[in-house]
Amino acid sequence: AADAATDTTSTDTAATDTASGSQSAAQAGAQAIDTTPAPSKVEIRATRRTWMRLENAQGRVLFSSVIDEGEGFELPDDMNYILATRDAGALTYFVNNQAVAPVGRRGQILTNRNLKRPDIAAQAQ
Repeated sequence: AADAATDTTSTDTAATDTASGSQSAAQAGAQAIDTTPAPSKVEIRATRRTWMRLENAQGRVLFSSVIDEGEGFELPDDMNYILATRDAGALTYFVNNQAVAPVGRRGQILTNRNLKRPDIAAQAQ
């Protein structure tokens, strides 16, 4: 009777191993056919010293500071952002470390510029 219990356990273990193997194979297959492009890295960088404030759509301040040339802020999520700056021409959109477009004109004051990360990323294509 003890042998029968042992045999049942080893059969159950084999069934579990087979199921796990099927899941692993399915996951590997899903990874192999996943053609979704990697998300783009989207940033706003200063080309000269300026002040910038970035909020989320709910008004929470994510960044508010004077930034120097080369400094910036990465837009990590596909959500709406609100940008304010005292010199839109001093800020440039970057996608995957490549300059895409200036945020605005030199000396242009922005108070509530709505930004969407996917829209900025699309400019790079």
